[in-house]
Amino acid sequence: MILKIKIDFYQEESSMMLQLVRRPYRLTKEFERAHIQLTRTWWTPLLEYQQARSFEQFALHIRAVNRSIKTAVIVGFAAAYIHGIPTLNKEKCLVVCLNLPGDRHPPSSRQCTEIMHYRDAALPESDITEVSGKRVTTIERTFVDFCVMYDELESLAFVEAAMRNGNSHEQFQEYLHEHAGQRGVAKAQRILDRAYDIIDSVQETSMRYQMEAQFPTHKISPQVMIGNYRVDHLMDDYIIVELDGRVKYTEEFAWENGTTVTEIFRKQVSRERYLLSLGYHVLRFYPDELDDLLIPTIRRILAQNPHRISPNEHYDPHSDGPPPWTSWWAS
Repeated sequence: MILKIKIDFYQEESSMMLQLVRRPYRLTKEFERAHIQLTRTWWTPLLEYQQARSFEQFALHIRAVNRSIKTAVIVGFAAAYIHGIPTLNKEKCLVVCLNLPGDRHPPSSRQCTEIMHYRDAALPESDITEVSGKRVTTIERTFVDFCVMYDELESLAFVEAAMRNGNSHEQFQEYLHEHAGQRGVAKAQRILDRAYDIIDSVQETSMRYQMEAQFPTHKISPQVMIGNYRVDHLMDDYIIVELDGRVKYTEEFAWENGTTVTEIFRKQVSRERYLLSLGYHVLRFYPDELDDLLIPTIRRILAQNPHRISPNEHYDPHSDGPPPWTSWWAS
């Protein structure tokens, strides 16, 4: 039996078709050479799998594991994927984590494969929901699980992405109050206290997290308005630090947004010229430059301008109160 699966990942779309192949009654050498085992029942063609990108492999793992379990609940990165919440997943973890409901202990590791792992944690029915036929932890429980299973940055990126997707700060706060004392809740509270609900991407979260860690005494404000433009971050009231996606300058992106690459560049130059004319310093980075260039570049700018005075032409919604206009999401 062959099931064709179209990968539809929340971070990037792909037209690649990966196959799930049910294990034949009798394994042959030819079959094993041409396929790779995912679970006890499901395999996939080896060549297609090797050529697939990591997020495509992860999506396939989730489908395979979901078809192989009966009562287990999907948790962690895989739960976030099913909920449609973007994650950083900096370590590119492709293992699907599972948790048995109630207080049941996980089965023997012999029942697991390389793509699946069981957690040993209490999981009440109130923390379980169903999304597209898959049993997963609720958004709120997934956040707390992130705080237990992963580091602070991954947890912050998840909760900010979840709030950007329509989940409220109050929703998470209520859950944390109701589950005070539970493992991971104290850490989750600290992370929620520093989270914003208007961050555009997990990469922006990563950018701000690095800046706050390296420059703890400096003022760093996200999503600040300057004139009719919204900037990703404003540091010390004069350094604009922004994240640029390379896809933004492709013909495909331009066509999908009813414009041209030339027009995108023209608007970008006009925007940057306006910000510079006011006296702000503008820094732009691609996501793959954050780890190596972000902090050294900012340090250099700070050293060159130790007494720089702010142009004071910006509006910070987090410290200046509600915006004086109906919609301030111009960009």
